[in-house]
Amino acid sequence: MADKNPAPNFPPGPFAALGKALFGKEGWERKMALELKIDEPIIKRWADVGVPATMLDALWHISAHHRAKIQEAMKMPGMPDADLRSWQRAARLMEEYELLSPNPAMLVSSTDDEQNRKMVVRIIADMLHFCLHARSHIDLNATINEAIALYNSEPQSRDADQNH
Repeated sequence: MADKNPAPNFPPGPFAALGKALFGKEGWERKMALELKIDEPIIKRWADVGVPATMLDALWHISAHHRAKIQEAMKMPGMPDADLRSWQRAARLMEEYELLSPNPAMLVSSTDDEQNRKMVVRIIADMLHFCLHARSHIDLNATINEAIALYNSEPQSRDADQNH
């Protein structure tokens, strides 16, 4: 007989940490329930036993939605990200990607240039796949050429290259 309660894919500790990080330590369960459009007792149970695998996409979308709002706020004048150069923004994205990816080959290495090159290629390929999947009308070659032109036109990109 099949187990009616398979092991959750998202453990209770990280789920509670996510909820507290997104909504604060006090009342995060109620806010998470509102975001997921489910009853608060279910959220409290998940905080004790873990989250079913069927909810992982919803949790990811909530996290991404809030991350985007936070990132936009961080770019406002006077905020820590307001004066970041393009390569610094990319470094932050790569750090996030590294944290999200379970693949150990995707870790930034300060000593292995080939591993770093492969990671950059993988990230660019993943982004292109995402963009083409989300918007199938994108001309891949034109997009790559436009990105190269943008890269070449940004003085801070050239400055960063000269400093390395």
